[in-house]
Amino acid sequence: MKKYLFLLVASLLALPAQAQTPDPYPWCPPGATWVYQSFSQSSVIFYIFSYVGDTTIQEKVAKMLNVGRVVYLGDLGELRTENPHVGMEYLHNSNDSIFFLDNGTFNFMYRFNAQLNDTITLSNSRAGCSGDPNFPTSGQVVVDTFLQRVYGNFQFNLYWTNPLGAFKINSIMQNIGALSSPFPEIYSVPNFDCAFPFTDYGRRYVGLVCYSDSLRGNFSVNYSSYTCLDIKTNLETELAPTVDILLYTNPAAEVLFMEGLELLDSKYLVYNLQGKLILEGTTENNAVIVSSLVGGLYFIVVTTRSGQNFTLKFIKQRS
Repeated sequence: MKKYLFLLVASLLALPAQAQTPDPYPWCPPGATWVYQSFSQSSVIFYIFSYVGDTTIQEKVAKMLNVGRVVYLGDLGELRTENPHVGMEYLHNSNDSIFFLDNGTFNFMYRFNAQLNDTITLSNSRAGCSGDPNFPTSGQVVVDTFLQRVYGNFQFNLYWTNPLGAFKINSIMQNIGALSSPFPEIYSVPNFDCAFPFTDYGRRYVGLVCYSDSLRGNFSVNYSSYTCLDIKTNLETELAPTVDILLYTNPAAEVLFMEGLELLDSKYLVYNLQGKLILEGTTENNAVIVSSLVGGLYFIVVTTRSGQNFTLKFIKQRS
């Protein structure tokens, strides 16, 4: 029943997949942001996962996601500003399979190229059942439904998984991710009953409310009484850096200069429009040498020494 209810809600926000352009873009390009709503009796809570750059962990390239939280209290939706930054997550992509860093190890989460009747084993050391030390630490799901839906301007392939044990991940959207929860979470069934389940950041999830990145733009996935623009704006207001970064000259021929506070020895990552990492390094005299780039539009992610992250666009002049 929950499966079909979820599909119905998602369908209301998606259009039938008719004569639409298939999504051509990769997973987690610059600006990728997922907004999930979590369960709460007294408030409405959103967790925002924002891609801020790449790093290397255990000799694997990992996507770094900043995790922010926005909380609205009571019927009036009063914004609570306590602890808007709640942590970092690290995801790794290998052959269209997505892994998340779990207790120091990259743990399998889902794969985009799954086939019908595939059986997948899930686990999450950060999810469990309070007061039950014997609750299973892993569980299997089986891929049992495929469909296509249009979100925003593109057609996406989706598949649904049916839980066979104590963990679930539900539906997966091609090159976007999980639509019900960002990580595997507890599935309570008669054989694995759990009165007090817990998961990442302490709460279970309602689902993915919306997604955005620099290539696809913004689109909604599940209904919420709060708009994603409001949610992200409130988070950005709470986490706003003390000053913005100004890029000049832009377009740039040889050197891209930056102006702003705390830019000395900042790390930078440069991506093309396909989300491929092209250039990385540390700023020198608040400048980045871009002479090696071919002409076109790029995204640069700058991380200051204080941990503030900026994603900006610039144009490399054609030679």
